[in-house]
Amino acid sequence: MVIVLFLLFFMFRFSTVSAAEIILSDIDTAEITKVEQELTVPLELKINSSDGTVYYLRGAFFKEGTSQYCGYTWNGSEWYNGPFTSGDGWKKLLTVTIASDSAKTEIKVKVDSNDSHCREPGDYLFKVLRYTEAGNSSGDDQTPLKIRIALPSPTPTTAPSATNAPVKSQTVPAKPKITLLPTHTLFATAIIKAVSSSPKIPIASSLGFISSDSGEVSPVNEASVAGITEKSQGNIANLFIPGIFLIFLSAFLSFNKLRKQGV
Repeated sequence: MVIVLFLLFFMFRFSTVSAAEIILSDIDTAEITKVEQELTVPLELKINSSDGTVYYLRGAFFKEGTSQYCGYTWNGSEWYNGPFTSGDGWKKLLTVTIASDSAKTEIKVKVDSNDSHCREPGDYLFKVLRYTEAGNSSGDDQTPLKIRIALPSPTPTTAPSATNAPVKSQTVPAKPKITLLPTHTLFATAIIKAVSSSPKIPIASSLGFISSDSGEVSPVNEASVAGITEKSQGNIANLFIPGIFLIFLSAFLSFNKLRKQGV
């Protein structure tokens, strides 16, 4: 009889230690319509555990009948959404410490809009998962809260249009400017140079100048004639005296020759 009572006491004690309950308080807002909207849920963890025992709490949204959880949990310094079962990830969740078999706190959560399990609009449930120091998780006894999620549709991202690279402009060097002189100026200049370099004197006519070599008439205007005439007068004066001398010398020699022949 004593043995039976001992076994019953042991079984009752074991079940008490293993049992845990999380009581979630009702919240004013039961609908999430913005991506960054936060929910603060007061809760109480009741568990037969030694004082000073630490647990880690995770807030989770899920569809009824599934275990696909999603959402961020605020740990006091940052938002965290996993991993939870590797790299001591559970220790980055909200921490509570047991005193007198219970712990009261508030858990702050928000929807993960990048998670497909939270993206679809509709009715969801919210619960709190508890992790031990070793990383073991438990759903504990609790009544999930009903939350409606109706996030705005994501704005389609427009791909940036391709921008053509600027083409380096090529500077074309400016051609040297050629100044054309009037025709009569060039012609007069050529005539003057010819007169200066040759003793031959062009004969003036009503149409222009007649070259003594070719007999061709070169048309010039009045300005050209005036300029050339001034130059020619100087050349005629220089040739006049020698010309007279040569004429008389030729006549004298011819006279002597005829006299010797007895003409």
